[in-house]
Amino acid sequence: MLVQYPIERHRLGNGLQVVVNEDHTTAQVTLVMMCGVGPRHEQPGRAGLAHAFEHLLMSAGSASMAPGGYPVLLTEAGSRPGDQFNAATLHDRTMLFQALPAGATERALWGLADRLASVGYMLDQDTLDAQRAAIGQEFQETVTGAPFGTAMHEGMALLFPSGHPYHRDMFGIPDLAGLTLADVQGWFADHYRPGRVVLAVTGAVDTKQVLDWAETYFGSIPAGPAASAEPRAASLPFLKPLARPLRHDAIETRVPYGLVMNWFRLPPQSSQPGAPILAADLGLRILAEGKHSRLHKSLVSAGMAQCTLHMTDPRCEAASTGMFSVLLTPGVDGRHVEELIAGELEEFAAYGVTEEEFARAVAGAERENLQIASDPVSRAITLAAFCHDFDDPTVINTADTRLRAVTMDDVRTAGQRWLRPQNAATVAFTPAPRTPPLAMPAIAPRQPWSYPALDERSLPNGLRVITHQLPGQQVARVVLCLGTPLHAEPDQRDGIAAIMAGALSAGTATRSAKEWAEALAEIGATWEVMPGHGSIRGALGRERIETPVFDGPRIVISVPVGWLADAVNLLADAITGPVFDAEAMKPVLAYALGNISMAAARPETRIRQEIFRALITESDRAHVPPYGTAAAVAQITRDDVKAFYTDHVAPTGATLIIAGDVDPDTINGIIAPLIEWESPAGEPHPTPLQTPMLVPDRRPRLVVAPGSKQTHLMLAAPILIDPTHRDWPALRVIAEVLGTPAIGLLDTRLREELGVSYGLRAEVTMPARGLGVFTLGGAVGAEFTVDALAEIHRILDGAYRDGLPVGLVERTRGQYLSTTPMRHHTAAELAEATADLASHSLPLDLVDRHLAVARELDVDVINEAFRRHLGYERFTLVAVGDAGIGECLTASGLADELQVFDRSGTPVGEPVTVA
Repeated sequence: MLVQYPIERHRLGNGLQVVVNEDHTTAQVTLVMMCGVGPRHEQPGRAGLAHAFEHLLMSAGSASMAPGGYPVLLTEAGSRPGDQFNAATLHDRTMLFQALPAGATERALWGLADRLASVGYMLDQDTLDAQRAAIGQEFQETVTGAPFGTAMHEGMALLFPSGHPYHRDMFGIPDLAGLTLADVQGWFADHYRPGRVVLAVTGAVDTKQVLDWAETYFGSIPAGPAASAEPRAASLPFLKPLARPLRHDAIETRVPYGLVMNWFRLPPQSSQPGAPILAADLGLRILAEGKHSRLHKSLVSAGMAQCTLHMTDPRCEAASTGMFSVLLTPGVDGRHVEELIAGELEEFAAYGVTEEEFARAVAGAERENLQIASDPVSRAITLAAFCHDFDDPTVINTADTRLRAVTMDDVRTAGQRWLRPQNAATVAFTPAPRTPPLAMPAIAPRQPWSYPALDERSLPNGLRVITHQLPGQQVARVVLCLGTPLHAEPDQRDGIAAIMAGALSAGTATRSAKEWAEALAEIGATWEVMPGHGSIRGALGRERIETPVFDGPRIVISVPVGWLADAVNLLADAITGPVFDAEAMKPVLAYALGNISMAAARPETRIRQEIFRALITESDRAHVPPYGTAAAVAQITRDDVKAFYTDHVAPTGATLIIAGDVDPDTINGIIAPLIEWESPAGEPHPTPLQTPMLVPDRRPRLVVAPGSKQTHLMLAAPILIDPTHRDWPALRVIAEVLGTPAIGLLDTRLREELGVSYGLRAEVTMPARGLGVFTLGGAVGAEFTVDALAEIHRILDGAYRDGLPVGLVERTRGQYLSTTPMRHHTAAELAEATADLASHSLPLDLVDRHLAVARELDVDVINEAFRRHLGYERFTLVAVGDAGIGECLTASGLADELQVFDRSGTPVGEPVTVA
């Protein structure tokens, strides 16, 4: 079900329309300035003007900015070129869009108004020449120089007759070369008038404030002639389906396989429920979208094609367009495939679709509608487009209603009228003749590999030093594990360890905070504080995640090897002489509170927090995230931090890891400054790690995220064996079997087959002291929550009962063996992996031990490990999503006695039980 977005529309006195969607679920703001002019308005011999002016809107100077100043303005405001700000030309319109922090909204509006008011008048010949050359390069890169790059142009040229504005490409080749400065300035004067412009704003704004700003910055732009009667666009005549099949054949020299594309004229876009364009789109989905589509079953599954793809481009004038493409398997006859496609189209028109096909297609279309509405940039563009097309931006709120009005009979009618072979324009690419393909070579045996050699020593003050000498690694990684586990934090002061570590660089006895930062920058080094964790990333080869054993903060430095000694000297300065200046610590404390708020706001982080709350008793420090709680951090003072440093930071118990292309003979000199490090309290006082108190609460939990269109799911099971146990490599393989992208059991079913998720993953995290966590999950569309959980349950039960698929087990076991060396080939990866092992008192050859076990694993041993540790009843379910899914979960029987919390962790009402 689509969210009903609040939308306000206002027309300025000069005709410009402002559409505002106030949305405080995001911290960003998206602005789209869309002008109802595009290549379809160009005159013969003057093609390319619309696209050229799109480039100039981004790069040309204006009344307030020099050429190139606009991208600089947006970058300084916090936007990133490409995906966060860009421009685009469509046949009917041109637009600028930008996403940036909310605080930059007024400046961005000022910049857009400045461009609308003056770009065309300030244009100079040099800027025009530069952008004309850039467009030529764009054409070569994306059209003539890309495999199948001409396919779009050829399809449109077949669908629309010569002389029709959709017939020609939007680049305007070859007319572009003859465009003059006067041509482009005239285009601006004729078309870039406020009456043709829609300004759409979405995000964390105040609607009234945006309208006031729009009036201030856009309201003074002259309306131009007859603004009140400005048409949205001159109408184009309606085009019926093609009366006979058309085709274009091409020889493709860049790839070894062919491509067949069938293009169709479709009905114009409409805002009415059940519009024919919606039925035609569903028909194309049934034919060519996903593994359950008809063409996939008849062509891909038969080995004749590699994939199928569909696309619908709704237009309000003349006709929409639709297309599906079939990428052939090398050596397959394209003409034979075309005959099979024609047969599928005839059968589609004659017999219609099944209920299952129809439901799947509707679900796919609904998912796309949700994705468009969920993304603030796509939403803003859609609002502006609907304002142009239908004079009604609120049409975005009716997508679900309009789609659900389509019937199975409507889809069959669409097939009969619009999707017959007789109505198709075929673009066929045939690979150029070439020598026969070579046979697939065998994979050579894996090269012997072991964990890179290391040198281990202890300094007189008790500091443990481990070094990896890695030829070719010119950026060294330095990791200092402070050896201060988080359970050493005082009561009501959780998070103080991370704050203390962050404050070490906020001024020392010899340098102010500014001087210290400048010294770090001068050697090209980075300094990062990690709050505390317990994962063994090197051994597992997965991204680091938080786990219930927190070993305390680490300092991580990356520095060119030539400056390594200077970096260690700065480290020694920070660790031995911090002053904890009250003013310099303010940003450290503010960052800590901001990090807590951000973690609570991000579903991916919040769901992991709730997992630990479920697994670990409330009295244990591991129940709380390593960066602490807002209530505790807000009470921390400079004196608290200084006292914690004095009591708990000492060389004894700390470990320093250095990895990089470092001459072993120079190590003693490099680490010499740390020999002077002494315990502030005058004597060593290491604090041993503790095993958390495990009290698993297997009652399911829901963290309420109001209005969420997706549900983040996670199932977690504690693994109560020592990391040196032989089951760990088996669990690693099991995680890959379940969660490898595209081929794992979860992804194959929920993403590739059902399309209800962008991806689900499984991970096993192996901390010290005999406690690990196996997690699986990801995000699914909110409406698919119950079905997704039922599928996960079915997959786990099937694996428990029947065992994991033999072929998949062997592939993922081989993947684990082959990719482990690649996960330890940089200084950064290796240093942090060794830090994980060392800080938890694990054997430094643990990776080698696991690989040795994995080489001998067979499917029976892996299945036995699965049954010992991962039955469905061992998992605790946590979900982050809208409150409405709670009732669905309990009603389905998948979540009896559901506990509900808000984002801060506060219980919401009583546990929800099934009546």
